Amino acid sequence: MSVRDDTLDPSKLTRTEFAVVRAYAQGMAAVDIANRYLLDPDEEEALTEHQAVQRILQLRDRLVQFALQNNRPDIAAMFDSLKGRSNVAMDRRVDALSSLERLSPGRPALDHAVSLWFGPSLSRRLAAGGIGRIGDLVERVNRRGAAWWRGVPRLGAKSADVVRHWLERQRETLHARDGGPVLGPQVGALVAPSQRPRMSPAPLDERLLHPVPLEYMLHEALSGSWRSALGEELQWVRQWLDGKRPGSHTWASYRREAERLLLWAARRRQPLRTMKAEDLSAYWDFLADPQPAAFWQGPAGPRDRMPWRPFEGGLRDSSRQAAMRVIRALFGWLRQRGVLTHHPFDGFVMPVVTARSHDDGVDDGGIADSADTSVVAFRRWLERSDGTPIWRTANAASYLIGDCGMRIGEVVLATGGHLRLGDGSRCLVRPRFGVDESGIVMPNLGPHRVEVNVATLSDDAWTALSRHWADRGLAADGLPHAAPLLGPLMLPPTSRGQAKRASLPLVGYSPSGLDRLLRAAWRDFVALPEHADHRAVRFTPRMLVRGQDGEP
Repeated sequence: MSVRDDTLDPSKLTRTEFAVVRAYAQGMAAVDIANRYLLDPDEEEALTEHQAVQRILQLRDRLVQFALQNNRPDIAAMFDSLKGRSNVAMDRRVDALSSLERLSPGRPALDHAVSLWFGPSLSRRLAAGGIGRIGDLVERVNRRGAAWWRGVPRLGAKSADVVRHWLERQRETLHARDGGPVLGPQVGALVAPSQRPRMSPAPLDERLLHPVPLEYMLHEALSGSWRSALGEELQWVRQWLDGKRPGSHTWASYRREAERLLLWAARRRQPLRTMKAEDLSAYWDFLADPQPAAFWQGPAGPRDRMPWRPFEGGLRDSSRQAAMRVIRALFGWLRQRGVLTHHPFDGFVMPVVTARSHDDGVDDGGIADSADTSVVAFRRWLERSDGTPIWRTANAASYLIGDCGMRIGEVVLATGGHLRLGDGSRCLVRPRFGVDESGIVMPNLGPHRVEVNVATLSDDAWTALSRHWADRGLAADGLPHAAPLLGPLMLPPTSRGQAKRASLPLVGYSPSGLDRLLRAAWRDFVALPEHADHRAVRFTPRMLVRGQDGEP
C-alpha cells in the first residue's frame, strides 16, 4: 500500500505548464487552453469551462508556491488573482513568468512557513501544535527527538514519518544564520528504535566520536598510561554497581552518574584517582550545561541504539546536588578499597542552592504561587485535550494525583479492585505506601503494614477516568478487578513490549513511565505560544497536588 506524501516538491512547473499560465494571463479562454494542453489522452470528452478553470488555478497555486519557496512574494502576489486583467498587469505577469522559469528549485529556510513545504492538511495540524515555521519544527525535533510529534493535534506516526523523510533530505540544505548545520544527531532518533544503528563498544578515551553507555565501554590494556588507569577504574565502578540490586532505581541512578563521570574524565584525559576539589568544581559547572551539546545532549533513547546521549539537557541545582552525592559515595567506596590515595571531596564544598523547591512548604517569595497558577492552567489544558487520547491519560492521572492526593507509586498499583461504587458514590480504596531509601515509593507488603485509606472520586475525576478506560476498550461499569486504573494505550512493537503484553494482557504503567508521560504533557503545554509565561516553572508530577483548583 502506498503512503501518502504530504510534502511539496520544490521542482518548478514544466515548460508546458508555464505556457498554460502565460496564455491564461494573456487573456486566452480557459477552455481552449486546457483542451489543448491539459486534456488527458485517456479522456474522451472535452473539458467544461469549470473543469478548465479549476485545472489552471491548480497550476496557478503551484506557481505561487514555487515563487514563495524562492523568496519572491512580489511575483506570488501577482498571481494570487488572475481576474480583472489589464494590459499593464498582463505584461507584468508575463515578465514575471519568464523570470520564474529561469530560477532553480527553491531551498527551504528556517523562517519559511511550514505551509510552503507541506500539504495543507499537514500544515494545519503542525500549526495547531505550535509549529508554524520550519525553524519551529527543527527546534522541536532537536529537543524532543522521536517523540516530537506527540501532542500535536491529530498528527499520527505516518505523518510524522513523512516529516522525518523530508528532514533527512534537507539535512545539507538547512543552515543557521552563521552557515552552520541546524539539524543535530537527534534527527537520527526519529527512526523507530528497531531501525536505528546498533551501539558498538568503544575504548574509553578522548577519541570517542560519540558517547557510549557504561556497558559498551572498553578499557585500555596498555599499562602505565592514563587510559590504563581509567580502564582499571572502570572495572572497579562495575564492581561497585554489582553491589546494588540490578534494575532498581538506585542502581539505574548510580549507573547514570558513574558513566557520565567516566566519559567526562576520558574527555579530559584524567583518571579518577588524580581528581581534586578543583576538578569537582569544574564538573559541577559542567553538569549545568554539558558542552559540546552535539556530543553530550539529546533526547532519551534506547541504550543499545544510536544516537544515545547521557544528558537531555543541563541539570538544575537540585539534580546536580543529587549527582554529586552519588559521586561522593563512589569515591568513598574506591577510597576504602585502596584505589584512591585521597578523597577528592575533602576540599570540595558543594554550592548552596538558595532557591526553594516547589513542594517544600516554605515561603519562597512568590515562586510557589506562580507554580500553582501554572499547574492550574496545565490541568485546564489537559481537561480540554479531548481529541488526544494520550493526554486524556495524563488528565486522568492528574485527577488521581491532584484530587485524591495519591503518589505516582500508588496510582500505578491501583486497580479496578480498589473501586467502591454504590449509592451514588464513587470511592477509591488505596493502600498506603512507604518510601525506600532511594526515594522510590514501594508497597508495604507485610500483612500488618497496610493502612487503608479512602478517597472520594468527584464527577470530573470519574469522567476523566471513564474516557481513559474507553480509550483502552474497557467499560467503566465493569472494570476488571485486575485491570490497572491507568494503562498505556499501546505498547512499542519491540520484543520486550510484545512479551509484556503476552504475559500481562491488562498491563499498566510503571512509576517511571507515568512520570515521563506527565512531564511530556507539561513540555507540550509550555511549548504552545499562549503558555510561554509558564516555561520558567520547573514542573514535577507532585506539583499537581498543589494545583487542584483556582479561579475559573
